[in-house]
Formats: sequence, C-alpha cells, structure tokens
Amino acid sequence: MSFYENNILPHIINCACSSNAIMKLREKVVPLAFGNVLEVGMGSGVNLALYNQNNVNMIWGLEPSLGMRKKAMNNIARSAIQVE
Repeated sequence: MSFYENNILPHIINCACSSNAIMKLREKVVPLAFGNVLEVGMGSGVNLALYNQNNVNMIWGLEPSLGMRKKAMNNIARSAIQVE
C-alpha cells in the first residue's frame, strides 16, 4: 500500500462519508440493527456510536484498507459493543 492509500485517502473518505447529510441518514438506519451485525466496509467506524447496545450483541467489522482500520481504532475502543 502506498502512502496515499494509507494516510491521505482514508481521511478524504472519512470526511466525505461523515458529512452532516450522510450522518443524518446513518442516524435513522443504524439504530435499527439487532443481533450479531456484519458491517461490510466498516471504514473508520463512524457507525459504531450509532448502534443500540440493547439490541446488538456484537459487530463484525470488515475493512480491507489498512489506513481505514487504523482510523477506526479510536471508535472501536470507545464502542460499548464488542467489535471484532
């Protein structure tokens, strides 16, 4: 992976996918999840804070990008739900 793919692109994608309009949509959909959740393309983990911990047992997060996985570490650490 290049410097761009590991350090620059994850920041750009995170900013684009965390815009106010996108977050409003996420806030409507993510809390509806229940049981064991498979999140494909987890990115930086912006959805983690939106899951209802009373309804979700655990989250399996798949993310192919090393840069995005690094970016997700803080959100994973703060998650009230187990994330694998």
